[in-house]
Amino acid sequence: MYTVPEPLEDGEHIIEIKALNEQGEVDAVYSKFYFTILTSSATAITEIKAYCYPNPARGENPTIKVNCGLNDADVKLKIYTIAGELVFEKNISNNYNAGKSAYEYEWDASGKASGVYICLVEAAQSGITLKKTGKIGLIK
Repeated sequence: MYTVPEPLEDGEHIIEIKALNEQGEVDAVYSKFYFTILTSSATAITEIKAYCYPNPARGENPTIKVNCGLNDADVKLKIYTIAGELVFEKNISNNYNAGKSAYEYEWDASGKASGVYICLVEAAQSGITLKKTGKIGLIK
């Protein structure tokens, strides 16, 4: 077993696996694995949490809160009907709630029917995109 030393620098890396015979000679078959480090783990998003409050929303505009741990992520919000129709889409990156590592957006649900909606949140940073889905209940 071999453990890769940490931290690896950004860039391209190769792991080469060779099988040796009893004489210590390399067999004819061996494998190379190529991988690229896009960013160090200290600055990359690794988890995203999203929820709606209140849920279900009763005659009011629900607030969608997103926590991805960093304040400079590109965060997009999409809301669909249960039938899959896109009813709302917005980049909410400018709605960062300073000091709380969270983004907040109050969805204007006026003109929307009562029912269940699907919320899709995408957070991207340094080439890494994480997605989170959830349900929003709307009662009017």
